[in-house]
Amino acid sequence: MDRAAAEYSPIDRRARKTDKALREALLALLAERAWDDVSVQDICSAADIGRSTFYTHYAGKEGLLADGLRASCEAVCGEASRSADPLGFLPRLIDHVREQRRAFLSVTGRRGGQVVQARFRDMLRDLVERNLAGQIPDSDRDLVVRSVAGALFEVLVLAAEGKTRSIDPDAIRRRLARLAE
Repeated sequence: MDRAAAEYSPIDRRARKTDKALREALLALLAERAWDDVSVQDICSAADIGRSTFYTHYAGKEGLLADGLRASCEAVCGEASRSADPLGFLPRLIDHVREQRRAFLSVTGRRGGQVVQARFRDMLRDLVERNLAGQIPDSDRDLVVRSVAGALFEVLVLAAEGKTRSIDPDAIRRRLARLAE
C-alpha cells in the first residue's frame, strides 16, 4: 500500500483519533492537577481508551507528552518554520499561545512539573536550532540557541498572561532575531 493510501486507511484514522483523544485528555488533566498526579490510567479513563491501546501507541505518558508537543508545534509553526525568515513562525506561535493561554499555563506552570517544562523547553530549542541552522557559527550555536529559546519561552509566558497585548508579534520576532546576530 502506498503512503497516500495508508494515510486514509481506517486504521490510520482510528490511530489519529486515538492520539487526539489521548493528547486532549492529558491537557485537560494537566489543567486540573500536577504532572506527577496524572497517571496513564487517568489519561485512559479521560480519553475513554483502554490501557492496552494506550501502550500500543506510547511507552508512557512522557511519550504522549513529547508527541503532543511535536504535533502542536508542527501544526502551529510548520510552514512558517520553513520560511526564509528564521523566526517567521513566532507571530503565529504567540497568537496560538494567546488563544490557548489556559492550556499553555497549565502545561508550563507549576502544575506541569519539571518533566513537562523540560520537554517544552527542548521543543523550543529544537525549533530555534532548526530555523537558525546555517546562520550561527558552530562555536556560538549552543549559546545562541539557548538564549533565543529561553527568551522565546519567557515571551510565550508573557503572552499567555496577557502581558504582550500591546506588543506586535513582529516586533517581538525582530527583537529575538537580534539575539541570534
